[in-house]
Amino acid sequence: MSRTRIVGGNLIKITGGTYRIFAKEGIEFHSNGKIIENAKEGTIYGEPQQPPKLEIESSIFPACIHFYRSKLHSEGKYGNKDLFYKGEFGFDKFESQVCAEGTYSDYQPLLHTVPKEELVKDEKIHLSAYASMYPPGVEGNQDNKKSTITVYVLAKESKTKLKNASKVRFSSSNPTAIKIVGNDTLTLTINDVSPQALTLECLQPFDKDVVITAIAEGDVFVLGQLIIKANAKRYSTIIQPVEIVFSSQENLNVVSIPNAPLFKELEKKFNNNSFNQAYIYGELAPQTQKIIVNKKEFLDQQYLFELNGLLYGRKVEKDNKDKLRKEFNSLIESKYTSALNKISTGNPEELKNQIEKQEIKLLETFDKEFDYKLGQDLVYAQKKHQEKIVTKAWNHPKVQAEYSKYLKLKQQSSEGGGTMPLNKQNTLHLFYSKDIHGGGDSSTIETDDNGTLVLPRLVQAYSLLGTGVCYIFDSGLKAADNITTILHELGHSLGLEHPFEELLGNYEKRIKNKRYKEDIEAEIKELEGKLQTINEIQPMQTGTNAQHLYNAIKITIKMNRMGEAFENNFIGAILGNLQTQGALISEENHQFYLDSNQELSATQAQTKEELKNKLKVLKTEKETADGLVVYPNWKTQSETLDNYMDYYQKANSSDINPDFERKSYTQKQWRIMQEKGVEITVLKTITQ
Repeated sequence: MSRTRIVGGNLIKITGGTYRIFAKEGIEFHSNGKIIENAKEGTIYGEPQQPPKLEIESSIFPACIHFYRSKLHSEGKYGNKDLFYKGEFGFDKFESQVCAEGTYSDYQPLLHTVPKEELVKDEKIHLSAYASMYPPGVEGNQDNKKSTITVYVLAKESKTKLKNASKVRFSSSNPTAIKIVGNDTLTLTINDVSPQALTLECLQPFDKDVVITAIAEGDVFVLGQLIIKANAKRYSTIIQPVEIVFSSQENLNVVSIPNAPLFKELEKKFNNNSFNQAYIYGELAPQTQKIIVNKKEFLDQQYLFELNGLLYGRKVEKDNKDKLRKEFNSLIESKYTSALNKISTGNPEELKNQIEKQEIKLLETFDKEFDYKLGQDLVYAQKKHQEKIVTKAWNHPKVQAEYSKYLKLKQQSSEGGGTMPLNKQNTLHLFYSKDIHGGGDSSTIETDDNGTLVLPRLVQAYSLLGTGVCYIFDSGLKAADNITTILHELGHSLGLEHPFEELLGNYEKRIKNKRYKEDIEAEIKELEGKLQTINEIQPMQTGTNAQHLYNAIKITIKMNRMGEAFENNFIGAILGNLQTQGALISEENHQFYLDSNQELSATQAQTKEELKNKLKVLKTEKETADGLVVYPNWKTQSETLDNYMDYYQKANSSDINPDFERKSYTQKQWRIMQEKGVEITVLKTITQ
C-alpha cells in the first residue's frame, strides 16, 4: 500500500508531544528552496530505533485464521490422540501446549491480526503455519498421493471483535505450483469448533515457498497463512544396514545377507511418515552387510562389559564428550571399511596407544638431555640459548633413536594401520548387533529385590550427533517401538538434538541497540578476566622468541602431553611449523628475540588502571539497566507429544506419557537435517 498527498498551499503539523517518523527503507526530503532544521538542544545523530508495534487490524472481519493438520488437531489433540494424522505430510504450527516458548521466533508473524489471548507470556502475536508436499511423479511419489493434502481451518477471536462470521477467500501465491482444489471461499464463524476442510494440490516443483493466505471478502488484510516449503530441491540417501557379530575369531570378509523385515518396514515409515516431511527420500540397500569381529579385543579395550551372561556397550554417563563411544564407533567403522576394501589392518586403537606411549618415551628421553628450568628470568633463558640446549638435546643419539620409532608408528598409521574413515557418500549407515543386549554405565549397576545385578538405565540405540551413523543393540531391535527408535536416532545422525535439552538455550527478546543488564555483566566478566591475566606469563607467540619455545617444550614434558599438544608444543617448538620458526633454527642463527609481552613496566600499569575505571563505570550502568526477557528453547521431556526427537518417558521418571506418539518434525528440524546431511555428504541433492 502507498499514499500520495498533494497540498496546494502550506502544510503545518502541530503535536503536543514527540513527532516521530519510522521507515523500513529511506526517508527523502526534496526542496527547490531551503531545508531548515532548528532545535534548542541541538541535532542528535545515532542508530535507528525500533518502531512501535503495529496493531492495524481488519475493519471488516478482525479474526485470526488458523490452519490445522487434521480435525482432531483443531481440538488441541496431539500424539496418539490425533488419530487422523500419521506424518503423511509435513506440518508445523506453533502452539505453547507442545512447543518450547522461545521457538515462536522460528515462525513468521502476521502483522494485521492480533489474537485475543497471549501466545506466550507478554506476546500477543499470530504466526504462520508450515507444510511440505511433493511434486507429482517424483521419488517416492509415483502414485502422486503425496501431491495432495487436506488441512483444516478455524477462525478465532482477535483483539477486536466486530462481527461473528464472514466469507474468507483462500488463495495461493503461485497457483501454477499449488492450487486450491474445489471451493476457495469459506464462511467462517469466530470460535466455531467445527473446522472446515481446505484441499491443496501440488502441480509441479517450485523453488520459492508458496503461501496460502486467508483474506476476508472485500478486505486486503491477511488473517492467516500457511507456508508450503519449496520442493524443487529434495534429497535422497541409501539406508545401509550392517550386522556386527562378536565372536572368538575375527573374520573381516563382508558377507551379504537378505534385509530383515524390520528394515523393509523402516524404509516405508522413513518415506511415508517421517523424513518425507523434510523432503528426504531413503532407499533401502539391496542387502544387509555383515562382518565378524573379535569380542575379546573389544572387552580388553573396555568398550564392552558382561553382566548376567549378556554383553553390553559401555557408556560413561559423566563423559560429556562421548570418548568411549567415539572410539568404539571408530574401531567398528574402520574394521567394516577395511573389510569392504579388502585391506588387512591392525588394531587402530592399539596403534594409537603405541603412538601415545612413544610420545611419552620421546619426551622422557629428551628431558634427560634438556638442561632448562621453568620460571627463570630472561638472562637465564638467553644464556641457555647461547649454549644451544635444544640442539644438543635433540641431536643426542638416544633422542634420535626414539624419534625414529615415533616416525615409523606415524607412518604406519598414515598407510592404513590406523582408523580408516567410513565412506558416507549418499549413505546412512545402521550398524546393529544381536550380540550386544544394550548399552549403559557399568558403574551404575544395582541389585534388585531378588539379589540380581541389573543395569538401571538401558540404552537400546544411539547416534553421535551429525555423523550419519547410528548403532542399534539387540534390545532396540526387539523393542515394540523399534522402528520409531531407529528414526529417532537417524534424526540425531542428521544433527537434531532432543527438544528437552537445556543446551538449546533461550530466545532473547531484544530491542535493537539497547544494552541490557546481561550484556553489561558479560562485558564486566571479560574485563575482569583481562585484569586477572594482565600479569600472567603470556602463551607461546608467533615468531622466534626463544624463551617461549623453551617454556612450551618444558611444559609439554612436565604435563606428559600427547597427540595434538605434543605435535604443536614439542615437535613444532623444536622443528618449527607454519606459525613458529622453531628452536633449532633460532639457536643456529643466534636469534633470541624479546616481544612486547616482556615489557611490563608503565604501559601495563596504565592499562590496568584504565580497566579498573571502565569496570567502575560498567557496574554503575548495570544498576539501572533492564534485564532481558527470555523464553526457553526447550520443552519438558515428552511434552511435545509427538516430535520424533522427544522421549516417551516423562522427565526424571520411567513412567510413559500415555498421550505420546512419535510422528512429526518441526520445519526448523526439516532445515537442520537437510543442511547437515548435505554437509556430511550422506544426502544427495535432487533438483527439479
